[in-house]
Amino acid sequence: MRELGVDHIIDYRNKDFADAVNAWSGGGVDLALDTVGGETFKRSVYCVQHYGDLVTLLQPGNDLDWKEARLRNLRVSFELMLTPMIYSIDAAQQHQAEILRRCTALIDNGELRIRLSKTFPLDKAAEAHRLLEAGGMLGKLALVMDE
Repeated sequence: MRELGVDHIIDYRNKDFADAVNAWSGGGVDLALDTVGGETFKRSVYCVQHYGDLVTLLQPGNDLDWKEARLRNLRVSFELMLTPMIYSIDAAQQHQAEILRRCTALIDNGELRIRLSKTFPLDKAAEAHRLLEAGGMLGKLALVMDE
């Protein structure tokens, strides 16, 4: 992961990452982005600084410590990239397209690197989901569609 520019690695599955983040950062981070969900999202409350941001890409569970999040004055946000499509928000769809164009340019000139771990044909999507749900993947998984 260091080759991707990571300064500090914490294995959240084998270590109390909230304690590790607080020790490393000197009291918490300004922003935590949850891409795992469940207990990881819940524990993230404890490693975000007061007045910080906690963003999740997933459906939060019912057992988040909302009292602690409120006492810390955290801004809890939900990000669903499908929202512009679901609600036909044209301006947001155009904005997302622009972001993708910029990312493509960054990839093309080598400023942004993506680690692709594995590809599956579309008809093996269920197998790909099982692999993701098992956890432990480093990098991205892609479904390949025939043209």
